[in-house]
Amino acid sequence: MDIVVYLSIFIAEAFIFCLYTFKLFIMKYSRVNTILYIALGYFAMYLLSFLHNAYLNVAVFTTIVFLLMLRLFSVRISRALFHTLILSSTMSLSEVIVTNVLSKYISTIWIDWVKWTHDFSFIILAFFSKLLYFLITQLFVIVLKKNKTQRTSLNFGTVLLIIISICALATVHILCQLGWTLPYSTTLEYTIAIGSALMFITLILVYSLYGYNQKKSGEFTDLQLQLQKEKDAAEYYHMLIAQDERQKIMIHDIKNHLQSLAQLNQNGNQQEVEQYLNELLQSDSLSASVQVCDHELLNAILCRYRMQCQELGINFHTDIRSGCADFLSDEEMTALFCNLLDNAIEAIGDTPDSFIEVSMAKRQNPPVTTLVVKNSCPNAPKQGSAGQLLTNKSNPKYHGYGLRSVNRIATKHHGHMQAYYDKADATFHVIVSFL
Repeated sequence: MDIVVYLSIFIAEAFIFCLYTFKLFIMKYSRVNTILYIALGYFAMYLLSFLHNAYLNVAVFTTIVFLLMLRLFSVRISRALFHTLILSSTMSLSEVIVTNVLSKYISTIWIDWVKWTHDFSFIILAFFSKLLYFLITQLFVIVLKKNKTQRTSLNFGTVLLIIISICALATVHILCQLGWTLPYSTTLEYTIAIGSALMFITLILVYSLYGYNQKKSGEFTDLQLQLQKEKDAAEYYHMLIAQDERQKIMIHDIKNHLQSLAQLNQNGNQQEVEQYLNELLQSDSLSASVQVCDHELLNAILCRYRMQCQELGINFHTDIRSGCADFLSDEEMTALFCNLLDNAIEAIGDTPDSFIEVSMAKRQNPPVTTLVVKNSCPNAPKQGSAGQLLTNKSNPKYHGYGLRSVNRIATKHHGHMQAYYDKADATFHVIVSFL
């Protein structure tokens, strides 16, 4: 009887563990090999369970589950420890709750649990406790999958939640000890019931806070990557400026050589050569790069997008007034214009007769600098429940940081950003004001 009962219990626990981990973590090995390792781990727990030592069972369960997570899944130590403590606390709490509820109907349920007797009442206890364990873990999966991220890191918030989980596990076993050692009474029953309910609420709150903490940690990581991308882009445009400078020097030297050749040929009757040289000196191939504004870095950025738009058949117009962008740092200017123009090109797609207009001017009364990016947009962008614009890109979870970066720069300079879609002429407008 013991063999069948324990085997059924551990098969159920292994099944619940598989459902929990497969939905939350990325496996390192094939599904078959992962299930085989899990079966071996739970079989070791099954053999040790015949020692009939509750504290040993908890220690073995916690250790083996922790090692299985680290071995079989791509997960950090802190994350594996947190989920191990949650599973251990939840399993113990489900047994306490079910035992306390069934004690109203089966007076010997506490005795059967403590003395490891496996009559029909113990089978009922095992069935309902594992069912509750399954339901709670699936609830946790639903809570955490909304904020699912693999880019987690150990921070102070995670450490605090792990400590709270340890305290919750200890509290659950204190309730177990009360039920095992103290004589049954109504006060004891209500104490365990209230304590179990509070521990259940605590676990849900801890789990929700953990998900929120990981979500914010992932967003912070994405923001850092975005800032690094903007910094790298600024360095790239500085390289373009240096390259343009070298090009101007080279063009200047070529002009000097050609002028010398023209002067030498003036003494001969080689009019065709002289005419050719004059035309060559006036050709666009030897002219300096296009100048669309007086700011060196911004000019390099706009020239790059001008060339990109020419390749895509997009009309690109700029009107950047003198000195109006000088207050922006190189990183801010790169982030601001690159994000806005990337979004504009993305929104246009393959639309014929498309265009992008960029204008920036400064007014004196009141003193405000306004940047306006207007582009043709055949499809109106989606809007969220709060009226915010939603990205049309694939994997929207990893997009949307461009406009956030623009808004961050505007806020830093005491301004704001406004974006809207004009259905009348199918155009999208972004207006950024700086005070």
